[in-house]
Amino acid sequence: MNINDFLDNKFGQYPKTDELADLRESIEEDMNNFVQQKVASGHTEEEAVAIAIENASDLDQLLKFIGEQEVDYSKSFNLYSQINRRLNSLELVNSYSVELQNISELHLNFHLGNILILPTTDNKLTVREFMSREIKGLFSTPSKVGNVLQIEQGPRKIVGILRNRIEISLPQSFAGFFSLTSSTGNVIVTKLHSDILFDLTINSGNIRLTDLDVKRIQVDAKSGNLKAQHIKTTDFHINGKSGNVRLQDVHVQGTANQFVITMKSGNLKLTDIIAETLVTNCTSGNIRLEDVTAKFFDLKTQSGYIRALNIAGAGKILCRSGNVRLDFNQLTGDLRVEEKSGQIKVAFPTETAYQFDVTSKTGRVLLPKNAKITDYNKGQTLGQVGQLPANNVTLSTVNGNIKLQ
Repeated sequence: MNINDFLDNKFGQYPKTDELADLRESIEEDMNNFVQQKVASGHTEEEAVAIAIENASDLDQLLKFIGEQEVDYSKSFNLYSQINRRLNSLELVNSYSVELQNISELHLNFHLGNILILPTTDNKLTVREFMSREIKGLFSTPSKVGNVLQIEQGPRKIVGILRNRIEISLPQSFAGFFSLTSSTGNVIVTKLHSDILFDLTINSGNIRLTDLDVKRIQVDAKSGNLKAQHIKTTDFHINGKSGNVRLQDVHVQGTANQFVITMKSGNLKLTDIIAETLVTNCTSGNIRLEDVTAKFFDLKTQSGYIRALNIAGAGKILCRSGNVRLDFNQLTGDLRVEEKSGQIKVAFPTETAYQFDVTSKTGRVLLPKNAKITDYNKGQTLGQVGQLPANNVTLSTVNGNIKLQ
């Protein structure tokens, strides 16, 4: 049996979900790396695979926990951590706890290692560091100045191969400013429910956020993918330079009402989103929306397509190079779509009434059968659909066709 067959057998018993797909990808990577290390140290491939499978013996129990309707995240992540440590030959080398009484700011700075942040019912913040070989010069240390707690990883430079992991247990009672800076390594944050102002700055590594109900989330990611699901907040900002962003079941509502995503290179996929204002600005990459509601959309991409299915709201959409397709289940205000080189397709429910201003300099324009044209001049078509239209729809493209239905 190889690693792929082993995982097919285990995961094939459960429904295909994004969460399980991510888990499989992570465990498969760990197991394959483990096999390569064992083969390099003298084991046969068959022996290495057998040892890897033995070290993943808790996988059945982990999948059972995740498959339950009421997921016990604490047990699930503890089991995942055990599997991860065994496959990466990690041992606990440093551990400490810090009282957070009178602390309103937490600043954590790590330059190497995968990081897991979990809640705890304890009133102390606990840090546990695991390494494949102990390097005391890399241990983190805490320091307090007034109401600020800072945790800094040691500056020791690494010679040779090192695998390490940092587990941080954050008290559920903490409400204040939390910032984490990570130079190299993946970051997982889960199950935090409090009035935290949460800032992540990641230089290189993937980010996974799940089941968060916090006051604010700010993510700055230089290189790596971001996945987030089951998120509630009043203010969500993402700045990404290189990597894909996939968000599911995110509600951004409250006093601030800001949901802003800026990306230089990478694709964006949003599913089941509710926001007052949704702003996206992508230099190079596709934007996909499904089941998204926003009072105002402000979507921009310079190179890539925009596809939105089953959306509700109004706003403006700009696409410089790529096609635009929008399927609305409800139009709540004025809509403007501008395209420089590509096609525009916009669909509304049949009962929607609106005035339209459609312009295509070099392409064809297709309108609904019940559209009433009031004026046409040099590629610009004016008119209305339905009775007593309250909203305006403006569509324009330089090179491309337009279909309005």
